[in-house]
Amino acid sequence: MGLSLTFFDFAVENLGAQFGYWLTLNSNFFLLAVPMEIVLTCLFGGAAFFLFISNFNWTLKKILLSTVLWSMGGTAGELYLTMVGFMRYENGWMSIPHAIVSYVVAWLLLHGFYHFLNSPFAENILG
Repeated sequence: MGLSLTFFDFAVENLGAQFGYWLTLNSNFFLLAVPMEIVLTCLFGGAAFFLFISNFNWTLKKILLSTVLWSMGGTAGELYLTMVGFMRYENGWMSIPHAIVSYVVAWLLLHGFYHFLNSPFAENILG
């Protein structure tokens, strides 16, 4: 889960930087346009998310509530990073609504990936 979030974020951040939607500043080590701090945050955050979702009996309501709460937290974090000057949005991109929608998509994809990995289909493929 951590690696899937890391790869997803790496692709999205580099595409967004390439098209000029945002710019991340004040890092000492970048992997293309992504700061190493974000790569590590996604890796460990995805692993923590896996631990969080693996202990619940998930219903659609719980998935949507979890997605909205985590998305609001991520958006609040990005708002803070823009306020302190570590991040800048450009070309009409804004925290609300664009970033929150991006977070919703990311968390729903992670939930879907988790449920796929725990499906009988995946067990047959992965052994």
